Amino acid sequence: MTDNSKLKSTTELNSLEFDLTTAKQNTAKAYNAGCMVTKHAESVFYLIPNLPSPPSWYESIQNHIDDCRSTSRKWIDIICPNAQQVQFNIIKSYSKDITEKGSEILNILTQIEMQPDQLPTSGQKEDVLDDYSYLLSVIDSELNSADGVQSELGEYHTTLAAEHSILSDDLVTIREHFYSASDWIDKINGYLSSDYLESQMVGVCSATVNIKSSVSAEINGTGANLETISAVYGYTFVESLSNNIAASQNALQALQNFWGTNRAKIESVKNDLEKSEGRKFTDILKSIDLEIAMTQWKQLAQFVEELTQQPVTGF
Repeated sequence: MTDNSKLKSTTELNSLEFDLTTAKQNTAKAYNAGCMVTKHAESVFYLIPNLPSPPSWYESIQNHIDDCRSTSRKWIDIICPNAQQVQFNIIKSYSKDITEKGSEILNILTQIEMQPDQLPTSGQKEDVLDDYSYLLSVIDSELNSADGVQSELGEYHTTLAAEHSILSDDLVTIREHFYSASDWIDKINGYLSSDYLESQMVGVCSATVNIKSSVSAEINGTGANLETISAVYGYTFVESLSNNIAASQNALQALQNFWGTNRAKIESVKNDLEKSEGRKFTDILKSIDLEIAMTQWKQLAQFVEELTQQPVTGF
């Protein structure tokens, strides 16, 4: 397939063309960031060991870990599906929208060019403006939805930071109860300082995760008890989840900027057409690189389809 990311429009004034290469890169970054968050959310939910009969002093720590498990599910069950909609699904649906409305506009242009002096009727002008207004309304809805997800991510990050602080205090409690706890905690943290998870992604919002067998063996070799291992896992896994949420926020912001730029382009075109009359309207309509934009959106949608359907590896 020909990549139109570098094709130049006939005029910069009414260009709907965008940087396809950068759009693909930012979309891939958002996808990868989402996968990383999912991997660490699943680790919080599944990989922190439970104590079958915790001592009474440990019950509050166990409750804190359970709270973190519940928080991790919010990403899997709510935020990730919402993010997937505003980052990936919308590109595929908008590609269909701009193909449909763009084809209508180009058909109207063909009709106008066959009319005396290429003068548009009032009905033709109204139809063209309605099509561009529709595209603007779709983008406005996307931007509103993306703002909502960004707010969810911000609140989620704040919740994780608070829970991480509580788990930090819990490690102080662990140190107070076991003579060797400080040594155990330092060693476990050391083994968890590099890539300690192996995972198999099932789409961006689901994964099977395990601690690497080599890391698990090293941790078991420290002699640490289950109370200490569970508390350190909670602290470290929540920290990793929180750090990756920040990357997801940045990736979403890049896509929000992309949509905002495209909205400004369409609004500029619509305003120019709205203010023009007669042959000037036709000349502006001819100058718009609509076909290039339609092709680019089709290519971006195909990229998203391939990205989200391929087996996910490397996480």
